[in-house]
Amino acid sequence: GSIEAGKFADLVVLGKDLLTVDPMEIKDIPVLMTITGGKLVYVNPNQDPDQEVEYYRYPARTSYLD
Repeated sequence: GSIEAGKFADLVVLGKDLLTVDPMEIKDIPVLMTITGGKLVYVNPNQDPDQEVEYYRYPARTSYLD
């Protein structure tokens, strides 16, 4: 799938980059928010509002069937 304007998204925003942490630390990554059907359904009440957020841009995925 893709995330684009006009589409509904189901996604989870995590407190750390899942692809760079030690695999043993994945269970400790906090969930910051959850969006289902394009609607915000969960916000972590313990989230620090002053926490610096890093945005990652990963390369577009290509179909393995092409």
